[in-house]
Amino acid sequence: MQPMRKLDVTGERVPMLKTTIGFVLSMTLSSISYGAKPAAFCFAKDSDNLEIQGTNIDKLLPIASVSKVVTSYWSISEKTSNYRFTTGANVVRVSKDTFDVHIIGSRDPYFGKQSLHFLISELNKKGISKVRNLTFDENFKFYWEVNTGNVVAGYQLADDPGPKTVTKQLTMNGSLISEYQSTRKYAQSFNIQMIENPIFSVEKISFVKSTEFEQQQNSVTYKVRSSPLFTLLKEMNRNSNNHAAEQIFAHFGGPEKFTKFIKEDMGLTEKEIHFVNGSGNNLTKPPEAPIYNQATCGTMIKIIKKLRTKVKNEGRNLADILSISGINTKSNASRLYNTDEMNRSLVSKTGTVGPNVTLAGMVNTQDGIV
Repeated sequence: MQPMRKLDVTGERVPMLKTTIGFVLSMTLSSISYGAKPAAFCFAKDSDNLEIQGTNIDKLLPIASVSKVVTSYWSISEKTSNYRFTTGANVVRVSKDTFDVHIIGSRDPYFGKQSLHFLISELNKKGISKVRNLTFDENFKFYWEVNTGNVVAGYQLADDPGPKTVTKQLTMNGSLISEYQSTRKYAQSFNIQMIENPIFSVEKISFVKSTEFEQQQNSVTYKVRSSPLFTLLKEMNRNSNNHAAEQIFAHFGGPEKFTKFIKEDMGLTEKEIHFVNGSGNNLTKPPEAPIYNQATCGTMIKIIKKLRTKVKNEGRNLADILSISGINTKSNASRLYNTDEMNRSLVSKTGTVGPNVTLAGMVNTQDGIV
């Protein structure tokens, strides 16, 4: 094999490069060991007409967290890589200095303590610091820590966290401005100015269904937008955040709408790809039989190719969505696959669920051979 071609830190802009794009390997094993043979392996050179080579190219197999590549492609296809989730705060004055605030969620996958602190800062700027009733709807999916522990790697469904969990998360620290100064310092590094010493007292926190919320004529709605979608996807794919993937997938319509989309967009049927969620994690809990997302090796090649084309048409590249080995050093891809040969040459997403181990992405070589 010829040496790998190195990527620059901005992504794929390497001159005079023959690119081999999209190899996915899907293994179904009782244990992971050196010398284990993949259940399927395929690759294709980057061209208008993909010539997919490999073994078991058309075999439907669990793809684990490689599913997040598909979730990335669908979400960008539905909107653009610049799309932002919008969370609303509907405010009603109930006395001279007291307000009711209702949070209108959008399944923003990374609405955690930092987003909450920013919202509080903005409300303070509007003179809102004393709240009688703080309510939220079913689309407000709040975890205090959205990028750690069980939120990232644990069992997550589209409806998680439910109202009880959100209420618990909001009240767990006794104050909604707990750790605020850490958030403010972090925001300053991005030239985002927040109130220095916020005041935000809340008498009661409760859940109100979106269908039961009645907006009053004298109310005002303030809106907070997420970071652009491509940055959320990059972070989701970096550490394989199950919560983020489930919320993004559900935001765009869930399994039924995805099945319709992928058939209309690429002509793919459930013999080639079958999705039950956005993360690739098991849909069920023991002792029920596991249910996983499945796809063929060839299907994943085609989706990676289309994802790359789509983001390039928007002035970005695949490395803005997936991790680069050796550059994104805190990513699962770098942790598992950053060898001397692969360093700065592999843009990929890993996956592991049950006995299934997967890898999908693009590798740059000197002569196009993988």
